[in-house]
Amino acid sequence: MLRLSIVGTALLTITIFATTSFSLAAEESTATDAKWRTLFDGKTLDGWVAERRYDFARAGKVTVRDGAITIGQGQPGSCVRLTGKFPSDNYEIELKARRVKGDDFFCGMTFPVGDGALTLICGGWNGEVVGLSCLDGEPASENETANLITFKRNRWYDIRLRTAGGKVQVWIDGKQIIDLTLGTYETSLWFEKETVLPLAIATWRTEGQVKDIRVRRVAGPVSSKPAPDESKPQPSDGKKPVDWF
Repeated sequence: MLRLSIVGTALLTITIFATTSFSLAAEESTATDAKWRTLFDGKTLDGWVAERRYDFARAGKVTVRDGAITIGQGQPGSCVRLTGKFPSDNYEIELKARRVKGDDFFCGMTFPVGDGALTLICGGWNGEVVGLSCLDGEPASENETANLITFKRNRWYDIRLRTAGGKVQVWIDGKQIIDLTLGTYETSLWFEKETVLPLAIATWRTEGQVKDIRVRRVAGPVSSKPAPDESKPQPSDGKKPVDWF
């Protein structure tokens, strides 16, 4: 397994500020979740830049096509990173991603977690591994967050990640696949990935696309109960929303 695969960096925080009239169920929350905020306008790469250092020196072309960021197939990796501010904790990010060409990860999202950082790998290690790199130095394929999912080419997948209250939670197509309590885990990135913070999305020998990316501040982690159906209005507790940054 290629070393870079385990860190598949690139967190794409393309956030869409959509007004929400509900609050997400959370543990020990002191305020409701904030409104969504967009990080990608669907037309240009304003606020984003293609990374060309280290493993991305021979990256594929990064363009905007059909309302999505297309991250071309690199040799070995390609990456686009956010140039603006991004929260370090207590936030949630959503996006749609798909694999267009290749057989490795099509969405390697590098994101901050408090004073550290992690990478969410989607489709690594022969195209099926989903997990977080690195925990106590162990890559996504070798720690407790590892999952196997068969991803179909050219199919869009809804990816949702939430970090708050000492937890990292991940859903794909509405199904929760990671509910990690950080505890004493040491989070880390390979040094090549540290240059893409605060947020980036990468691919590995693969062409991928991302779109509909949005982010918001949140009050806390989601409880262990099933996540609410966000397509339906939820009751508000009347608490003041948290500030964005």
